[in-house]
Amino acid sequence: MQKRNKWQLYQNELEQMFCSHIHTATIKSGRKYYSLAQEKIKELISVEGFSDKFYKRMQQYLSHPIPFSIIIPVYNTENYLKQCLDSIITQTIDLFEIICIDDGSTDNSLNILKEYAKKYDNITVISQKNQGVSAARNKGLEVAQGRYILFVDSDDFIEPNLLEETYRKMQFDSLEWLLYGLRHYNDTTQEYNYQKYYSLPDRLGKYTIYEGTENFNTIINLPCECSNKIFLQENIQRNNMLFDTNLETGEDEFFNINYILNTQKFGILKEHLYNYRYPRKDSLCYQKQLKSSSCVSLNFIDKFGNLILKQSDMIIQRNLVAKYFRYLNKILSLPCESIEKFYSGLQLVLKNNKSILHLYKNTHPEICEKARYIIKHSFKQYTRKLKYDNFIQGKTINTLKNILNFIKAYLLFPWYIYQIYTNDKNKAPH
Repeated sequence: MQKRNKWQLYQNELEQMFCSHIHTATIKSGRKYYSLAQEKIKELISVEGFSDKFYKRMQQYLSHPIPFSIIIPVYNTENYLKQCLDSIITQTIDLFEIICIDDGSTDNSLNILKEYAKKYDNITVISQKNQGVSAARNKGLEVAQGRYILFVDSDDFIEPNLLEETYRKMQFDSLEWLLYGLRHYNDTTQEYNYQKYYSLPDRLGKYTIYEGTENFNTIINLPCECSNKIFLQENIQRNNMLFDTNLETGEDEFFNINYILNTQKFGILKEHLYNYRYPRKDSLCYQKQLKSSSCVSLNFIDKFGNLILKQSDMIIQRNLVAKYFRYLNKILSLPCESIEKFYSGLQLVLKNNKSILHLYKNTHPEICEKARYIIKHSFKQYTRKLKYDNFIQGKTINTLKNILNFIKAYLLFPWYIYQIYTNDKNKAPH
């Protein structure tokens, strides 16, 4: 028995060494010899005696013709596009394809893409009429051949070691989803900002792995952009996942949450590997933030509510609900003149999600009460109630302030004077 255990330990070490050498060899082979490397791996795993874990790990190298597919939606980013493409082309490993979808650009973006495609044989350019970032990404997913999917915005750029740093972790740890650090890049000052926009919880180590729903609360509350994550193509295809073209805002979050719900093994890498250019006033993201119309947000709330009701796991449902109410509270906190524009739509969405409001009325009482009132009453009645509540609240605060001032003026101040008097009296020489 002891000899058998020793042999198993030796076999594990040997297989680990094999995996490490094979991984290094595939990196060095690059795209040019990757198919040849795959043939050699097939020969290796035809030999009996290796463990199931080893065979499974080797299959990862054989499932797709290339490890990475990088999808870039492009719309009027001629000033930044070359830096974006150069940051990908100069990666420390050459095991990727770049799929650029020009979404009806009216500037020189498409010509820049064609120029790069002539120069580099791993760049594919697709041109389509303007349909939005979701449709562009979906088009990229249709033609992607890589095992791992990355989305890069055409006005951003990545660090030269991104693919090499993440490839080993995705392969060796059999990850299905990997998040890596993102930082702001100010184009005017040319400075990086690590905290203002995007930071990961301090409790996380430099590299953390989670499995199953045990730490779902941590995963679901991480920033939701798709641009600093790696997705497993098999998961996307198996669950028929696409970006929702009906969502103008929240499309990243909705895709990411759907993906997380169908994933078992997650990785979080704190190293900053993605550079997000901000602010860029002509960017699609910046324009979205300036929009005051909330019909799009309501569409997201409605879809999110339906997603919650489909969940049978109570841990998952509770965490999604907490996120749902945070989002709903943002809408209900808007000024009345903004809410008036979409009040009827808000009533309809809240009616559709009435069961959520009922189930969680005790954990989120204030928001639920406000939402139930909106469902039953007109906008005029709603504004009248808000004014009344604000009046009562203000009156209560003013009353408390008056009581506090009375205590200070008529009780504390005379006592303070008396203390000074007695202290002076005690200090006086007898």
